[in-house]
Amino acid sequence: YGGDALKGLTWLTILCWIVYPIVWIVGSEGTGALGLSQEVGIITIIDLIAKIGFGFYLLANVDAPEESVPFNQSSQQYV
Repeated sequence: YGGDALKGLTWLTILCWIVYPIVWIVGSEGTGALGLSQEVGIITIIDLIAKIGFGFYLLANVDAPEESVPFNQSSQQYV
């Protein structure tokens, strides 16, 4: 179910979500190894990848809908 597109989106989400706690640990609230502006910059980049990248990847891998019989068309013949 979902195929390669779903697997790609799953891995993109997992990898981006793994970065958030790492940045928090090395950021200003954690060890302080990163400054606040560096932390904000990294979080902004990860947000863009996680949200906009997810959307573009999804749109690029969506299949065109198949032409099929609309719902309830077969039941209309009995009315």
